[in-house]
Amino acid sequence: MRLKLLNRIASTTAFLMIASFMLSSLVSEFIGNHVLIATVKRIIFYSLPVLIICMILTAASTKKLASLHHNIPYCLINVKRIKLMSLNGVIFLAPLATVLNYFAQKDNLDTIFYLLQSLELICGLINILLFTKMFISLKK
Repeated sequence: MRLKLLNRIASTTAFLMIASFMLSSLVSEFIGNHVLIATVKRIIFYSLPVLIICMILTAASTKKLASLHHNIPYCLINVKRIKLMSLNGVIFLAPLATVLNYFAQKDNLDTIFYLLQSLELICGLINILLFTKMFISLKK
């Protein structure tokens, strides 16, 4: 029971963090204030350790729950989803957040910044979709 609660808290926290990162990035971009963009990127960058811990807890608890309920197909599917989300985060999201923060702090908001920002939003959306599929399958 505690494992399930840990999984729900960690996965919901990670989901909400990713969604808030995306929303705050989009809002700051639409407002177009360079100081606001730099502030948002700095907050995202410094929040990464919390998100990484939540993702690790989500992955570990999902894997453990799947091993306890190996006869339930959606548990194994969720393990695969978590692996994809983790890879997406390690390969794309964390490095992009780091680079975008660096560019924003240097007030270097050029074409490369916005191309990387677009890639970050796409990768974030992929994780949000994977989380949503995971949450829907858990309600079954």
